[in-house]
Amino acid sequence: MKWKKIKGVAATMVAVAAFLSPMKKQDVLKAQAPIVEMCYIRESVVERLKSSTVLVRTTRGYGSGVVIKVANGRSYILTNKHVALSGEGRPVIFNEGRFFITRNIYLHPAGLDLAILEVDGYVGKPAEIARYTPRVGVPVVVVGSPLRMEDSFTTGIVSGIRVRNGAQLLQTDAAVNPGNSGGGIFTKEGKLLAITTFKLLRTPLDDAEGVAFGIMVNNLPPLHRWVQQ
Repeated sequence: MKWKKIKGVAATMVAVAAFLSPMKKQDVLKAQAPIVEMCYIRESVVERLKSSTVLVRTTRGYGSGVVIKVANGRSYILTNKHVALSGEGRPVIFNEGRFFITRNIYLHPAGLDLAILEVDGYVGKPAEIARYTPRVGVPVVVVGSPLRMEDSFTTGIVSGIRVRNGAQLLQTDAAVNPGNSGGGIFTKEGKLLAITTFKLLRTPLDDAEGVAFGIMVNNLPPLHRWVQQ
């Protein structure tokens, strides 16, 4: 049996299957197909999400945000409340080599860890919001600025849908690190599902790995109901 070099997780799956039983060439291709389909993101989607995703800098650190609306010469960026209010003064938005000073901050009316930053000018292409709850197991893409590295992409799946303190949370195993807070969790087609908010590092009994959460945005209230800071 001749072997060709196969990269990534698919190679591991194929090798294990081959050890258990002989495989034909078409069987190898079938074993690869679901994984390739799950992880693949179109280049056009990547470029669109880069335009929609921003770095948010405050006097105490960095986070991420997602452009959700552009109207009347202003852009509106969805992020976490704990990012928007983490320092003194107004957050500064960075995207595609430009920067913008936040004009107004609006907080979620129900007290969720969400905020909208209003700035003058065109920041980037608004993300399309997914108006539904995804099923467990579908692929997702996390985009943000972990450790100040802008436009970083990681992939995973929807691990679960949870409710905590009145918020509907999307759980994912995609890699999330400091700086991702406020960035988006998207479908592989580029629709915004949730805003990355926190991850578990430890529980009272064990360490945790691959357990991150984002607040779902399928039922965002209109801007006029948000509380201006």
